[in-house]
Amino acid sequence: MNELREALAELEHEQWMKWAKNLMERENLSPDRIQRWEQLMIPYSQLTEEQKDQDRVWADKSLALYTEQIDAMIQEAKRTARKQERERISSLIVDDCDEIRDPETNELIYYAIKPGDVKALKEEQENGS
Repeated sequence: MNELREALAELEHEQWMKWAKNLMERENLSPDRIQRWEQLMIPYSQLTEEQKDQDRVWADKSLALYTEQIDAMIQEAKRTARKQERERISSLIVDDCDEIRDPETNELIYYAIKPGDVKALKEEQENGS
C-alpha cells in the first residue's frame, strides 16, 4: 500500500507542477511566490520528506476515496452473490434436511415442514402448550 501511496503522491506533485507553471504563465504572481514555486519544480524523488508529506496528504485523500468505493463494490458483490446462492438453493428440492442456513450470516434460507412436524404442532395446540 505504501508503494501506491508514493505513486499517488508523485502523481500529485506532477499535477501541481503543471498547474503552477500554467498559473505562473497566466497570472501576475509575486516574484517571491514564483521563486518559491520554481524551487519546487523538481522531480518528486528530489523533494525533502517534509515537501513530500504535502503531496502525501492528497495521496491519502485519494486512497481513502478509492478504498471506500472498492469496499462498497465488494459489499454489493457479496450481497448479490448471497442472493444468487439463496435463489439457487431455494430452487432445489430438499428431502433430507429440515433447514438450510446461509453459512456466512447463519440466516435461515429454507425450512421444510414435514408431516410429523404438522402433527406435533396440532397436538401442541390441542393441549394448550
